[in-house]
Amino acid sequence: ELHELSESLGYSLELCWAAQGGAECIDATFVRSELAKQGIVLTPLTQKSVIGGDWPRYGNNPLVSQTAKQLIPQLREYLESRLPEYMLPSGYVVLSKLPLTPNGKVDRRALPEPDWANSLSTEYVAPETETQKVLAEIWRTLLGIQQIGIHDNFFDLGGHSLMATQVMSRLRNTVKVELPMNKLFENPTIQQLGADIDAIGKNASLAERLETTSNNQEKQEKWEEIKL
Repeated sequence: ELHELSESLGYSLELCWAAQGGAECIDATFVRSELAKQGIVLTPLTQKSVIGGDWPRYGNNPLVSQTAKQLIPQLREYLESRLPEYMLPSGYVVLSKLPLTPNGKVDRRALPEPDWANSLSTEYVAPETETQKVLAEIWRTLLGIQQIGIHDNFFDLGGHSLMATQVMSRLRNTVKVELPMNKLFENPTIQQLGADIDAIGKNASLAERLETTSNNQEKQEKWEEIKL
């Protein structure tokens, strides 16, 4: 409707993020058509409003997505061959260019917030087995990421050795499986680690182990009541 109104009145419509108001508010500026043809637009307003805009919330860029899928694995492999593990980035964000301040320095405030899940190059594949679902829930809780696929690498998502010990501790308390921590380093995806867990528990299904855990907790609670 705004575009139709501007055309009917002989104006060009310029849209930009609102300097005030909610995150989803925009400012609409009507510019005389002859000025717009000369490239004269309200750039100060646009520049002021666009800073801090969360662009990915309103659309996507298929070209950037495809570029990321090709570039990120190559960049990760290159860095892994030259940097120690603790210096490797937890995530990667592909930009067409870096935002700069008037002085020509990187404008850190204008940089987008990293999206750890989407910065990975793997296609999302949802957990299917009970073991994979339990692992995904543990990872979601520890990493603070809602969507984790079975091919996502725990350490690429931001995990580290201290968090790895928490994963093993929760596995031990939840499904009664004892695994050395190096298993997570050797098998850093849900699919790989889940296969290890299933191999250990072949004689007892995960559902049975969960039921046993629940029964043991109930017995412990009853014993506590008796003692009181």
